[in-house]
Amino acid sequence: MFAFRVPLTGEHVIEVRYGVWADFMTIRKVEKVNPGYAQDGGEVVNWFDKPEEATREGYFSILDMIEDIKKKPRPPSCWMMSWPK
Repeated sequence: MFAFRVPLTGEHVIEVRYGVWADFMTIRKVEKVNPGYAQDGGEVVNWFDKPEEATREGYFSILDMIEDIKKKPRPPSCWMMSWPK
């Protein structure tokens, strides 16, 4: 896992690539907080800082390596369309 600090000064597209796979996200700085992303009360848990919050027995997590997932008898069904032959 990698962590980067990106200063938000407008709009940024962050892209990752590995072999035939690629993904991206667009991050946009706003002046006013979107209330849909806010919740009153309680402590916010950042799962990057607490790996035990990101793992659950019987499920893959962001901490699993692709090489380990590929060793499983069958990849997750959501990957079947793009799984390399």
